[in-house]
Amino acid sequence: MYPERHQVVTDYQARDYFGLSIFTLLCCCLPIGIFALLNSMKVREANASGDEFSATQASATARRLNLVGIISGVVFMVIVAVVVLVVDLVSCSRDYVGHKRC
Repeated sequence: MYPERHQVVTDYQARDYFGLSIFTLLCCCLPIGIFALLNSMKVREANASGDEFSATQASATARRLNLVGIISGVVFMVIVAVVVLVVDLVSCSRDYVGHKRC
């Protein structure tokens, strides 16, 4: 008499970016990496409890933090390399007579 009802169960799991957070923490930017790792752990907890909304929000935050951490780490490394190169070039400059000092 009544049609059969089928319940659709989605097995949605938000990405936690856990590995990327550890990479950011160890290789790029420690402070931002810590916050990215904490958000990754929030994603895992929300996925385990079935809270799709919180998992999605924490996943987006973890992704953004990882991107910011990686970009800032690379920019910092480039700045340090340029400063070291400039200091090395300046210290190897010629003196007033024209003799190389290094």
